[in-house]
Amino acid sequence: MMNMNDAMTVRQKLLTGFGLVLLLQLLMAVFAMNKMSAVQQNLENILDARYSKIVLVNGVIKTSLENTRLIRDILLASESTGRETVIGQMAANRKKNTDTLNTLGASLNLVKGKALFADIVTAHDQLLSHYDRFNALVQAGQMADAARFLREQIVPDNRLLMARLDTMAAFQESLMAGARAEADASYGQARIVMAVLSALGLTLGAAVALLLSVRIGRSLGRAVVTANRIADGDLAATGGHAVHAGRDEVSQLLAALETMRARLSAALHDIRHNAGAVADSAAQLSGMSGQVAASAQRQADSTSSTAATLEQLTVSISHVADSAGEASRQASQAGRLAEQGGSDALASAERMRTVSGSVQDTAGEMDSLTGEVQAIGNIVTVIRDVADQTNLLALNAAIEAARAGEAGRGFAVVADEVRKLAERTTLSAQEITRMIASIQQNAGRVVDSMAQSRQHVAAVTESADKSGEAMVQVRDSASEVLAAISSINHALDEQRGASQGLARSMEQVAQMAGENSATVEELARTSDGLRGLSQGLQGVVARFRL
Repeated sequence: MMNMNDAMTVRQKLLTGFGLVLLLQLLMAVFAMNKMSAVQQNLENILDARYSKIVLVNGVIKTSLENTRLIRDILLASESTGRETVIGQMAANRKKNTDTLNTLGASLNLVKGKALFADIVTAHDQLLSHYDRFNALVQAGQMADAARFLREQIVPDNRLLMARLDTMAAFQESLMAGARAEADASYGQARIVMAVLSALGLTLGAAVALLLSVRIGRSLGRAVVTANRIADGDLAATGGHAVHAGRDEVSQLLAALETMRARLSAALHDIRHNAGAVADSAAQLSGMSGQVAASAQRQADSTSSTAATLEQLTVSISHVADSAGEASRQASQAGRLAEQGGSDALASAERMRTVSGSVQDTAGEMDSLTGEVQAIGNIVTVIRDVADQTNLLALNAAIEAARAGEAGRGFAVVADEVRKLAERTTLSAQEITRMIASIQQNAGRVVDSMAQSRQHVAAVTESADKSGEAMVQVRDSASEVLAAISSINHALDEQRGASQGLARSMEQVAQMAGENSATVEELARTSDGLRGLSQGLQGVVARFRL
């Protein structure tokens, strides 16, 4: 059963691991931006909301202090013109404070701030009401009353306004301090969270990198070991590591290497078996070649014997012809040499019997030759079947070598050489078959000629016997003897021509027997070469451990 890691490809593992790291970085960036936004908001709150209000409060305080100084200048001034100018400046400052307070009131949002502002407005309005009375006393020249009014009314109310303005300023400063504390807290939290996320990202990245490197490295290591074993010729199955069942590319590589090893092992098993079969076939072919060579030698010997017999037959026929001529020349002396003629007739009859026996022996030898040629044809058929089987085995070996790819290139070359040798053997067997057919055809003609010769010799023998038996009548029938001798001469001429044709045919048979012997020797060498190739193929296969 595959776990989640085994069910993922290397690409998916890398994307998942680095995706988690990038997700942490994204979360860290989002959190940092959120905290930076909070810090920015706190800073804006400090600058825009809190600090600006403190500035406004300080402006009112400053302007109020300026009016206090101007009141002192009025009391100290000796000329009325100078007093009017100061009164104008005081009026401008009061208007400025009013505008500033209006701006401050519009910017307040908190309830406490609005309550403090209401107290400030009350104190400010009360102080403003005293300025008109003070200005009237000054313009009337009642400086002592103006000074007393200043001490009794304006100064206390001005102090009250200053106190309330200070309270507002202190409140805004406390709010600004709180905003700063919030900003500091946000910054501290952001720094801690970013440090934690950074450490977590680094840890996760290192863990993912280590896990991927260990898993991928271990799988690639097994792949390298398997590839080295195959390269060293070790195709035996090992139980040390089970084939990894994951979906990633490395697991697929391991599965492909194991499949390649199993198929190479099966192919080499088949090649080893086929090489043994080829070696056995080559040994059988070599033995058959020896038998065929012995048969061819016997055929050559029989042909030589037949040729010698034919030569003797030709000589005998020549002798008979000479004797017949002599008998014809001596016919006029037949009566006188009748007894001599009788003896010659008996001798001629005996020679004819010898010739008949020679022809009979020659016919027997030709029948034996025909049987030997037929046996050679059967052996050639066996050789052609063996060559066809060898060609089929070579084709199977070439197919298995092609399946093996680069590692089977050497086997393909050997299988191709075996196939070529089998084709040459088939061609040689076909050539031998054609030669045997020609030999059988010529032998048939020789047998027919011998049958005719045997008939003629039988006729001559019968005539000679009759001549011997009727020699008594020769003296009275010289003309009949001459006619018989003429017939004998004619028959002998025909027999001489037949014997000469038979001699030429036997020469051709002897020549073909020599060619058969050479072909058989070539077949023997071919079978030896095939056996050597099969042994070489077995040696190549033996280098692999299956």
